[in-house]
Amino acid sequence: MKLHRLGSLAAACVALLAPALCLAQASVVDEFTGSPGPITGTGGGTGFGANNYSGAGNIVSPGLTFPGLLTAGNAFSTAGSNNGAFRTLGAPINTDAGTVYIAFLTAATNGTAPDYAGLSLFSNGQNTEEIFLGKPFQVNNYGFDVSNVNAQNSPTAPVRTAPSLLVYRLTFTPAGDKIDFFANPTPGTALPATPTLTFNIPEGELADTLTSIRMQSGEGAGTATPFLFDELRGGGSFADVAPVPEPAALGLLGAAGLLALRRRR
Repeated sequence: MKLHRLGSLAAACVALLAPALCLAQASVVDEFTGSPGPITGTGGGTGFGANNYSGAGNIVSPGLTFPGLLTAGNAFSTAGSNNGAFRTLGAPINTDAGTVYIAFLTAATNGTAPDYAGLSLFSNGQNTEEIFLGKPFQVNNYGFDVSNVNAQNSPTAPVRTAPSLLVYRLTFTPAGDKIDFFANPTPGTALPATPTLTFNIPEGELADTLTSIRMQSGEGAGTATPFLFDELRGGGSFADVAPVPEPAALGLLGAAGLLALRRRR
């Protein structure tokens, strides 16, 4: 099952709005639908223009799943050793106004966990890391790190080998910004009134635009194992970044199950 609605919104955004406003209104989507193998040089997804991945890491099968979440494709596995996979956004994120939701699935693999693993937002091309989302440095919980300002993690969001759904709400204003983190919210419902973690970012700490993403992990004690990422989405609402299967698709699945049962009888 593919996500066509967000792609159409992204096209409308590019046509109607200033480029730096687009992500807050529409979408970025990557379900890693390419064939298993090195991610460098691969494209696909929505919201990246003609930009392909650079750096290291691999597309692996199968992809990650989460209860109630629309999923498809494969997953991304980090290379470790502080060697990440970069991709430039088709339209930068404006940090002076708007609200952006970012969500993705992530999971540890069996073995020694890396010191950190997450998705970062960069400014100035791929030169300046502004915000880190995922497993901060030398902790075993999920959270975030606003570069050189504040890092938080929550004991209610432990790193695990089962997939976790991490949702971040970034609220941008001319007077300052805010990051809210929600661990494992239920797709198809409203976000909890109280975030798992929250932090007010002082004005001037972020660049005016965020231009690219990076998925990366760094080594822990000994040789760290890869970290997995999947179902990367950015949009203007929780529903955009945590879509559920359409009722028609669920009906088809139910009909297929009934047909199979009748055949067995």
